[in-house]
Amino acid sequence: MPSSNDVDGEVLSEPLSIGDLLSTGKEFEINSSASNYDGFRSDMYDDFGFGSSDEEGPEVDPKLLISPWQEPFEKLRSTMVKINDLIFKRVVLEGNKESKIVPDRARVSIQYTSYAEDSSKTFDSTYLRGKPHTFHTGNHEVLPGIEEAVKTMKLEEESQFIISYKLLYGELGCPPRIPPKKDYLFVIKVLSFEEVGDLDAMREVAAQDKKKFKIVFPKVREIHKKGIDFFKLNNYQGALKAFHKAVNCLIVCRLNDESEQKEYDEFMVKLYTNLATIYSILDKPAKVCSMCNEMIAISPRLYRSNAKALYREGKAFSDLGEYDRAHNKLMEAKRLCPTNEDIILELEKLNTRKTEYMKQNQEICARAFGLLNINKKKETVSEEDIFTQDMRETLNAFKEDDSLKEIHLPDGLSAHEVECVEKLVIEMGMKLSTATLTKKKVIIKI
Repeated sequence: MPSSNDVDGEVLSEPLSIGDLLSTGKEFEINSSASNYDGFRSDMYDDFGFGSSDEEGPEVDPKLLISPWQEPFEKLRSTMVKINDLIFKRVVLEGNKESKIVPDRARVSIQYTSYAEDSSKTFDSTYLRGKPHTFHTGNHEVLPGIEEAVKTMKLEEESQFIISYKLLYGELGCPPRIPPKKDYLFVIKVLSFEEVGDLDAMREVAAQDKKKFKIVFPKVREIHKKGIDFFKLNNYQGALKAFHKAVNCLIVCRLNDESEQKEYDEFMVKLYTNLATIYSILDKPAKVCSMCNEMIAISPRLYRSNAKALYREGKAFSDLGEYDRAHNKLMEAKRLCPTNEDIILELEKLNTRKTEYMKQNQEICARAFGLLNINKKKETVSEEDIFTQDMRETLNAFKEDDSLKEIHLPDGLSAHEVECVEKLVIEMGMKLSTATLTKKKVIIKI
C-alpha cells in the first residue's frame, strides 16, 4: 500500500480511519489534483480501450471522428427508438436483410466511435487503434451497455446509440478521464458475428432429464456449435472434446417416436462426420475409419449418401495402405459428387501411390527372390543360408523404408522357406499376417 508521502498514491484529500468507517462512517473526497491518478488500472476497467483517442494511431478519415450530433442528447433521444429506459437507438445503415440479430454466445467484430455530450471530438474509437474490436456476447467481456446495444443489431448494420452511464461506468465514473454520471453517444457498425455455442450447455439440465431427447437435443446443438467454433479457430483438440461430448449426451437418450429417431440419426451422423474430419486433419486414419464405422452402425443409408464421410474414409484407407478399399470408397464419393475437386485429387494421389507401392514392392521382392540363382553359385554356402541372408537384407530394407507399410510374400515358397521368414519376422519385431482380400501372406511393421 502506498504511504501518505507517495505522490502516486495521494488520491484522497485526507487519510481514512478504518475505525471511523466501521463505527460512525466517514465522508471523503478524491483529491483531483493528484497528478498521476487515473481511477483504476486501465486493464481493469477499460473494456473498450477508453482513452485511446489521446494516443497516436494510424491515419484516419477525420469524418469518422467528428460527432454526428452537436445538440444536447435529450433532443437526440427524441429522434431515436427507445430500446429501454437506458438505451436509445437510431439506425444509420440498415443491416443485411438475411441476417438475424446478434445472439447470446456469439463472437462479434465491430467498429465504433464514442462521443461525450459536450464534445464534438471522439472520446474513443477503434479507427484510431487501426483494428476492429472483437468480443464474445454472454461472457461479460465489454461494458453491459455496449453488449445490449450490439445485441439489437444485424450483420453490416450501423447505428447510433445513447447509452446511460448506468450501463457504462455508473454513478462514480472513472475520474478524471470519465466524469460521474456520464452518458455517451456510440456509433457502432457490426462487421461480422458467429455463434459460438456453449460447451457446458448441459449444466442446467436436471439429472432426471438427461435421458429425455427433447430436453437434451437443443443443448447438444449448443455444444456442437462450440465445436464448430473451436474448429474454425484451429483448436482441434477443443473441437474433438466438444463433438465427443455431444455424442455422449445423445447416446444415452431415449427416443419416443420416429421423428426423434430421424433427428437423432441425422445429427449423430453429422457429429461423427465432424469427428472423422478432425481425425483426418490430425493424421489418425484408424480413428477416421472408427468414426465411419459408428455412422454405419447408426444408419447405413445415411452413411452411403454422405460423400464427405466416404471421402474421409477413402483417404484414411489410402493412408493405411489399403488401396483397393480406398479406391472403392473414393469412387462411391465421386458418384455422389462427380465434380468435387478434393475427391478427384485424392483419386489421382491414390493411383500414384498404388503404382509406386507396387513398383517398390516388386523391387524388394526381386531383391529377395530374384538373386537366388546368382547366390547358388556360392558353393561354400548352403541354399538355406543364402535365402536367410538375402531375406534378412530384404526385411532390413523394408523396415527402414517409411513409405512402405507392408510387403507380400511371393507364391511358390517352400514350407521351410516360409518357416524361415516367420522366424526372421519375429526376430526383427514385425509380424506375418494374411491379407483380407488376397489371402496372401503379408509382412507388416508393428
